[in-house]
Amino acid sequence: MKWTMISVALMGLATYAVIFLAQLQHSPDTAVTADDAAAQIELTTLATPKAPEVSDLPDAGGDFDEVELPGWDGDPWQAGVAAFEAHEDALAVDALRAAVAEREDSSYRHYLLGLALRRVGDVESAVIELERSLELSPAAQKSWIALARCELDRAETTAARAAVDAALELDLESADAWHLLGRVEMAEGSAEQAEAAFERALTRDGGHAWASNNLGYVRILQERFEDALAPLQDAVASGKDEPVFFNNLGIALERSGHSELAALSFAHAVLLGHGPAEQSMERVEERLESDGGAFAAIDSVEFVEPDDLAARVEQAVLLLSVEVADEAAGPEIAAAGDTSEPN
Repeated sequence: MKWTMISVALMGLATYAVIFLAQLQHSPDTAVTADDAAAQIELTTLATPKAPEVSDLPDAGGDFDEVELPGWDGDPWQAGVAAFEAHEDALAVDALRAAVAEREDSSYRHYLLGLALRRVGDVESAVIELERSLELSPAAQKSWIALARCELDRAETTAARAAVDAALELDLESADAWHLLGRVEMAEGSAEQAEAAFERALTRDGGHAWASNNLGYVRILQERFEDALAPLQDAVASGKDEPVFFNNLGIALERSGHSELAALSFAHAVLLGHGPAEQSMERVEERLESDGGAFAAIDSVEFVEPDDLAARVEQAVLLLSVEVADEAAGPEIAAAGDTSEPN
């Protein structure tokens, strides 16, 4: 009986084993171990999650960068040119950058962008654009002149001279090129060469106001104040409301003995925003008052327009030239009539 029960038990175990092996071979639902469970969780995590509901989306107003729209409408080149002519310089730079991106091979677009960049004070970028413009059109004299101005802005006189030389090779009659050569010479301390260059500029364009101003200025530096009067008078007569023109003229007038005209010239400079001219005006007014006169240049300047001031200075220059001629003639006549002088 005992062995019978053991046999039955063994047969049962054998049957169970056969069923278990059959399930391993045919059933997809095998048992899951601890490692298998971890792998299944990982796969679930990597699976694409469901799309968020509308209420789950982040606030578009706070989490995304604002898109800057261009400050112009329509074609960027036309907008850039219009802004440049209207002296809306920041807008001109933005629009012209876009215009250059559209036409990288356009020399003139690079040129105009260079001018706009110089206006906003980005001289380094202006030089890059002007050099690119000259790579495309090396015979464009205006680009060489603009490049020379930029090089002077950043005190690169050697590069400025090279640009001026290139401009003069293209057109020896360019007043702007001769004027810039004068500025290069002045920056390098060559007063006589600077004066000669400014004079050449004026022989080619007598109305070049900045050449007139700078010619007067370089003569002031040489303490030739009477000689500075005529070109500075021309600068003021040009109609350009440049405060430095009036300040320089005031210096030349003061040092030439024309105190009242000097005070008026300084007053014009003050009204145009030239701060240092105010001290000069007050100094001259005090001198006039100490000589017994009462003169307020600021009160008087509204009755003396720049053209009127220039005309008065021109008259003073004529009188001064007559006085100089008389002084030069006097000793010569006396010497000629005095035979006691040794031969």
